[in-house]
Amino acid sequence: MFRIMCSFLIVFFIVFEISQFVRFIKRFDVPNELPEKTDAVVTLAGGRGRIQSGIELCRKFKPKICLLSGVDKTFQEKNYFKTGELDHISKLQVERKSQSTLENALQAEKILRENNIQNILLVTSNYHMYRSFYIFQKIMPYPIHISPYSLSTLNFDIKKWYSNIGSITITFREFIKYQGLSVILFFNR
Repeated sequence: MFRIMCSFLIVFFIVFEISQFVRFIKRFDVPNELPEKTDAVVTLAGGRGRIQSGIELCRKFKPKICLLSGVDKTFQEKNYFKTGELDHISKLQVERKSQSTLENALQAEKILRENNIQNILLVTSNYHMYRSFYIFQKIMPYPIHISPYSLSTLNFDIKKWYSNIGSITITFREFIKYQGLSVILFFNR
């Protein structure tokens, strides 16, 4: 009887996780939402081209704040901006403390609240956007409009995530992180 009950629970758990994964895959591709204007461009560092794309969006929108979140200690503004350009772009904030997407959101929330930001353009890789968007929505304690802007990467085709081992690995890693965060955020309401 005990074995039957354990077998049933294992099968139930496997079916539940497969259904969660299918649900995750269906929502994985978050469409870009480019607003006419934005108070802040928040770029999550970590993937190729994210910082450069975030800076280009700051040049385009000229927001109150251009936040580069989670950059490493080697980041130098002079490698991304021409001499004198920083005076004209916006209030550049380089955040170096965060080492995870959750920490990105927590650090960004402080900066956005201090500056009374009402809407942001969230910039990250396409495979990272669903989880990032979810976390930012949960972390922001006040009404803030988040417009997602996801970047395509050479190593990941979101429509064919199953086409190579690298893409499969990225997809499962994002799913596992999403599941873990869902549990953490559920119990920390």
